[in-house]
Amino acid sequence: GVSSAEEREKERECKIKEGMTVLVSLLCSMLRNTRTPSSKCTCIRLLCECGMYCDDERKLQHIVPYLLSMVNQSPTIVRSMALSALTEILESVRELPESEEKVFS
Repeated sequence: GVSSAEEREKERECKIKEGMTVLVSLLCSMLRNTRTPSSKCTCIRLLCECGMYCDDERKLQHIVPYLLSMVNQSPTIVRSMALSALTEILESVRELPESEEKVFS
């Protein structure tokens, strides 16, 4: 019936979020350790894309800090890419978790 289809869809979404959470952790690690601007830009783009499937708390606690650290990097292309990704991630946040209220108030 309809409820079993809805349950399967929710389960599928949950699995996607779990998988993206693992990818986000991996990409954050890679971003921290990569050296070339092109590699950093690729990591930033992938981090932003994967981040769209994560919950708001993951976005604010993991992705935003890494992108903010890249905004302070010297190559202009990295700063530009990080700022663009940061804008996309923050625009996608729908609900501010209680743990983040003080930061954004």
